[in-house]
Amino acid sequence: MKSSTLTTDFPIVRRAPLYFCIAFLRPEADVGGVAEACLRFTPDLTVRRGERPAIFLEASRCLALYTPEKLVLRLRVCLREWGFAETDYRIARASSLPRAWLCGREGIPESAIDAAPVAGIGALLDPLGENPDEMRKVSAMVEMLFMLGVRRIGGVRKLPPDSAIARFGALYSCLLERLVPETVVEDFPWARFRPTEKFIERVDLDPDDTIWDLEPTLFHAKTLLDRVLKRAFGRGKALVVLELRIECERRRNRREVFIRVPIRFTFPQSDGAVVLRTLREKLGFEFGRRELEAPIAALELEALELAPRRALQSDFVDPEQSAEGFRELIAELGTKLEAEKEVFQAELAAVWRPERSWNRVLKEPSAVAAIGLPIPERPLELLDPPEPLRRLGRYFFRGELRYVIESSSQIERLSGEWWEADGGFTRTYYRVRVRTVEDESREFWIFREQRRADEKGGLFLHGIY
Repeated sequence: MKSSTLTTDFPIVRRAPLYFCIAFLRPEADVGGVAEACLRFTPDLTVRRGERPAIFLEASRCLALYTPEKLVLRLRVCLREWGFAETDYRIARASSLPRAWLCGREGIPESAIDAAPVAGIGALLDPLGENPDEMRKVSAMVEMLFMLGVRRIGGVRKLPPDSAIARFGALYSCLLERLVPETVVEDFPWARFRPTEKFIERVDLDPDDTIWDLEPTLFHAKTLLDRVLKRAFGRGKALVVLELRIECERRRNRREVFIRVPIRFTFPQSDGAVVLRTLREKLGFEFGRRELEAPIAALELEALELAPRRALQSDFVDPEQSAEGFRELIAELGTKLEAEKEVFQAELAAVWRPERSWNRVLKEPSAVAAIGLPIPERPLELLDPPEPLRRLGRYFFRGELRYVIESSSQIERLSGEWWEADGGFTRTYYRVRVRTVEDESREFWIFREQRRADEKGGLFLHGIY
């Protein structure tokens, strides 16, 4: 009996590293809280602290979830919800952490690193700011490079290797390795970000703002609540117990300085609207049963107990009693809403025109048939009917609103229904990024209607991503 040898000839797929850097332009930026919120995108994350704070994300293993472009959009949304304007940070991506930090700090793409000032080599050699002694050597190296006539980082490669190594030592060899993207895969050590154990958010109010009432207190508490929920969401957690501490100004003959408002939920909560509604009721009770002896000076919100966050949408109807549970759900919704108009399911229809490609139905739950053809990405907000747009140069006008066109790309062309009274339609759809006068960036789904020679077409807004 012959013995056989088991061989594995399958190739090992190694993904190229992809680093994103969020370089903050304000030294007082709260990078810890934002980093916890960014854990929802990738667990491979580290933080630079100090005068030039930054957050680094290694996202090569997460490209099955989103493209690099969509990750940038998600990061911008997260930062906006955290209170940062687009002028407060820069987002850059590169093939290594040091190169990503240089691009984020200088505000340049990776392809332009060679043209960056030679003073930026410190960003490549110590991107996390952990070796101040090494940076003194880098400063001396930069001065010597200036004396040699090197003004750009790309000029470092042109130095004679033997004389450069003799002059700068191992520092020059390390710099050369980090200037070549292909060699920087796992050579730079960095510690993964570990979030703090306590979820505490605090705001100290301006002494000129005297707050005594419920509504302004709830307004500041909502900001703290949003931050706590985002940090919990980044770790896959939901709130079970939280406590709001209201700190009043210290004055003489005052009996109490702190007011504690604890809240315990029967089920773990991750919905901000539900938590805020409960918080409003608790605060209303506290403000109703007592009068404040001094204005509020600070608010502090702490999550005392967390639980794993479950995907409750999958358990919307009990799988074992899906038909009965579905009927009970529809009956309950029908008593509160107008059943035929407000309670319905959306079922795909074999119609090319997007605004007619679904029907309102109400039927028993059943298995969804697999669709073999790829379905193009559609916006969540679809306008019916589409709204006409006017274009003037690099501007779109939607009624009285004006948008600046930043970029556009052709997505698809749809046509058909030639048997209809209007002779059918032919549309070329575009995905266009626009910016409002308030610097808010949005994506529009726009099409250009093509008519017969004796008719006039037009430009229409059909959806918003």
